Amino acid sequence: MERKADKSGVAMIEMTFLAPSELPQESTASKILVDGKELPDFAEDRQDYQITYKGQRPKVTVQERNQVASTVVDSGDNSLPVLVRLVSESGKQVKEYRIQLTKEKPVSEKTAPAIQEENPSLEVVEKELAFQTVEKEDPSLYVGESRVEQEGQVGKERILTSVSPDGTREEKLREVIQAPVNRVLLVGTKRGTAQPLDGAAGLVHEKPELLVEEEAIDFKVQERKTDKLYVGESRVLQEGQKGVRIHLVEVENGKRTLKETFDKIVAQDRIVEVGTKRGTAQPLDGVKDLIHHKPELLVEEEEVDFQVQERKNDKLPVGKTRVIQEGQKGVRVHLVEVENGKRTSKETFDKVASQDRIVEVGTAVAQEELNPQVPVNPDAHQLAQTGAQSQEEKVTQTEKGHLPNTGSESQVSALAAGLAILGLGAGLAATTRKKED
Repeated sequence: MERKADKSGVAMIEMTFLAPSELPQESTASKILVDGKELPDFAEDRQDYQITYKGQRPKVTVQERNQVASTVVDSGDNSLPVLVRLVSESGKQVKEYRIQLTKEKPVSEKTAPAIQEENPSLEVVEKELAFQTVEKEDPSLYVGESRVEQEGQVGKERILTSVSPDGTREEKLREVIQAPVNRVLLVGTKRGTAQPLDGAAGLVHEKPELLVEEEAIDFKVQERKTDKLYVGESRVLQEGQKGVRIHLVEVENGKRTLKETFDKIVAQDRIVEVGTKRGTAQPLDGVKDLIHHKPELLVEEEEVDFQVQERKNDKLPVGKTRVIQEGQKGVRVHLVEVENGKRTSKETFDKVASQDRIVEVGTAVAQEELNPQVPVNPDAHQLAQTGAQSQEEKVTQTEKGHLPNTGSESQVSALAAGLAILGLGAGLAATTRKKED
């Protein structure tokens, strides 16, 4: 738009902008083509279609719209339908269609009697895929500690099986609808203990306990009618199998919380054909009572004792111990199949893992200080007592008639002479005193 130089004023322009939506599409609107032509009488809510063709088998394709993802499964067998699966961009809408292609038979000059043929049936079974547990080391957690980083999620798969009228089964396709998500568990690698340094030695740390409980799921019985068997006759096409369901229960301070439930073994239905043909098939001399032995699955539990680990501690005296972790017994489960009295072990796993008992043993040796002996000098009193005691011992020996050991006979004679002179002196002194009186 141009404005002349001699014109003045304000011009207004209206503009419109279209921006694509950022939200994913939830529509599955698409065209299903058979040899390049649209499928006749197509409707989104209708799943089964019948098409008769001549000559070469037509090709089924999908003309996608709105970011729709399509999958076409064609086995090439006229007895099985062509499967078409449409998934919206958001993944919330899923549509499935079955197109049965039938080749037109040539018409002969003579009209043949109509023969009714039984086509094989398509059996669609969905099963759960169990997830796995992946352990990752975490240096921020202590040894023995663990933490769940990501919860596991059960997947799902689909199995397409062709079942012929005579009971023959043939697997045609196996596809994963939803992949399982692994359970990620962080395991501590840090050395040491999570207890406080000044905490009590008998400190009890309550941790939630995860219990694995099993539940036996009985199989169901499906009956299918067939006119190839007489009334009263039956034929087992597929034996039933019991399933095992796992419940993960968290127990904390006596409170039970159901965390997850999944099927460890999916129960398999027992399929029996029941005859509808009029007449009898029992022989005149046949046995009426038949005994059919079926294998039995036993679940046996075994108690597993804990072990004792000893750790040396140089801070404890020799002979002293301290319990760091109490032991806990475990429970081991054995799945045993019993058939005609024969036992076969199918699987063994730990229902409750045993926990070792950890004990610290002291290795410190107590050192005793030796006090040196201080010599004591004897005082005069002690010497006097010692001399008196020795003098008494000498007198005692003299009274008993034993002379002290003086070392020689001359010394003994001199001592005897001295004693005699002393006695004479005492006698003279006494005589002098009497004269004076």
